[in-house]
Amino acid sequence: MAAHVTKPIAPEDIRVGDFLVELYFVWQYADSMIGGMDADKPMRIHNQLLLPRMDSLDLLWVDAVCLPFVAVLKLDGEIELLDTRRFRFGLVPEAFAQVVIEGSDKSRKGSITRRARERILV
Repeated sequence: MAAHVTKPIAPEDIRVGDFLVELYFVWQYADSMIGGMDADKPMRIHNQLLLPRMDSLDLLWVDAVCLPFVAVLKLDGEIELLDTRRFRFGLVPEAFAQVVIEGSDKSRKGSITRRARERILV
């Protein structure tokens, strides 16, 4: 079996029907949030890249795109609106996504809903 590679994808390249995963998200904070505010210096905004928690990893199917927002369907059937300025996504090969979906069907804990299956597997 060949190895699959998840490739980072630019927001403008995201299309309806793509399978995505969250690679990392951006957390922004100001100096004042960490006690580093100095009245003599302008406030600075910091960006920190954080990996998603392992228990929050989810295969996402792109339902609609209106940049910078992407509406995604999760395997549990929930639709979520995500901001591409806050998240960096990876494009998952369809063959890998199908393996995940089939495995999810067999697992009671991560079972894909009928609604999600009907929309994803058209």
